[in-house]
Amino acid sequence: MDFLDLIEEVDFEVISSSSFMDGKLGRRIRRFTENSEVGVFSTGAVVLLSVLDLEEADQGRENYDTLRKSIYDLYDHFPSLTICDVGHVRSGRKMMDTYVAFNEVINSIMSQGAFPIVLGSQTSLFAPFLNREPQKGNVIWFDSRFPSLTNGEIKEWNYSMKRTDKKMLMVLGSQKYLNSLQKMDRFIADGGCHYGVGQIRDNIQALEPELRDATSVGIHIDVMKSIDTPGGVIPHPNGLTSTEMCQMMWYYGMGNRASMLSFWGYHVDFDPTFLGACSISQMLWHFLLGLEKRENDFFLEQEDESMEHFVVTLESYGVVLYFMKNKTSERWWFAVEYNNLRSDYVSCLEDDYKLSRKGEISDRLWRFIIHKRMCVAHTDDD
Repeated sequence: MDFLDLIEEVDFEVISSSSFMDGKLGRRIRRFTENSEVGVFSTGAVVLLSVLDLEEADQGRENYDTLRKSIYDLYDHFPSLTICDVGHVRSGRKMMDTYVAFNEVINSIMSQGAFPIVLGSQTSLFAPFLNREPQKGNVIWFDSRFPSLTNGEIKEWNYSMKRTDKKMLMVLGSQKYLNSLQKMDRFIADGGCHYGVGQIRDNIQALEPELRDATSVGIHIDVMKSIDTPGGVIPHPNGLTSTEMCQMMWYYGMGNRASMLSFWGYHVDFDPTFLGACSISQMLWHFLLGLEKRENDFFLEQEDESMEHFVVTLESYGVVLYFMKNKTSERWWFAVEYNNLRSDYVSCLEDDYKLSRKGEISDRLWRFIIHKRMCVAHTDDD
C-alpha cells in the first residue's frame, strides 16, 4: 500500500503561529502535506507520527494536536538533525487493520535508517517495537504496572518472552503496590527485568548502561507522578518525575542502539493546564539533545587504540568477564564467557569492573549471566 494512503495530514492551523517563529522547532520541522514527497526520509532523520484509534479518532486528534503544540513551541538546539512530521496513521475498520498500517509505516521509516517517534493511545500497538527481528539490545517499557503474562506470552502485545536470547524486555518505574507478587515473579521467571521507582531515584546513573543498550523505548504516562505529568486516565500520587524522565531520555538518545521512541496514554481531557503535554514534549526534547550529541564510541577491533581491554576470571562463578573502555568517552562494556560460549558486548559502568576485580559480581552482570543461562537452557530444551 502506498505510504500516502496510510497517513492523514495534521491540521497545522490549530498550532499557534508563535510556534513557527525563528528558533522554534515548529519553524524547522518538515511537515508533510498531500503535495509533499511523502515517505522518503534521509538516514538519521527523526520522524514524528501519531496513531489514530478507530473508536476515539476525534479525541485522538485533539490529544495529538495538544502534544504537537508543546513540541513545536520548544526551541531548536539540534542543527544537525533532520526532523519530520508525517501526521496521523489512519485507523482501520478493525484494530488489526490499524496494527497492519502502523507496522507498515514503522517498517518503511526504519528501513531508510530514520528514527520514528510515536504518539499513541492503544499500547497493543507497541508490538512492532518488540517483534522486530533480528534485534539485539534492551526493549524498555516505562510503566507503573507489569504487562500480564500467560504461559510466557504478553497477549496484548503479541509477544513471547521466551524469544529474548538477543534482547531483554525491561520494565522501568514499576510500583510494587500496583502489582501482584505472582505477576512480578512470572515476569522475572520468563526473562524480564525491572527497576522500581525507588531504585531509579536512589541511583539514576545506574540506568545509563541499560538505556544505552536500548533499541526501543515505550513510555506510558502512568509511570509519571500525576502532579508532574497529568493527562493519564488514572491519577497517581507517586511515580517518576519529569526531571528524572528527561535525564533518562537524554541517556537513551546518547545510546549507540537507539532506534525508536514512543509515548502512550496521554488524554488532554485530564490535562486542563497542558502541564502533561509540556512534560512529554520536554522528554522528547531531551531525547533529541542526546541524539544530537551521541558518540560513536563502540569499537570491537582489538587493535583499536581508542579502546582498553580487561579480562577478569571468576572461577567460583564459572565465568570469564571481558571488559572494554573507550578512553575518550570513558564508557564501559562487558561480555561474558560461560560454558565456552561468549556473549555479545553490552554496556556497563566502571563500578561493575571494579567489583569484579574484588571477586564479586554486580547485580547488572549477575542478571545478564542468569539471562544468558536461561536462554541457553531454553535453546537446549528446543
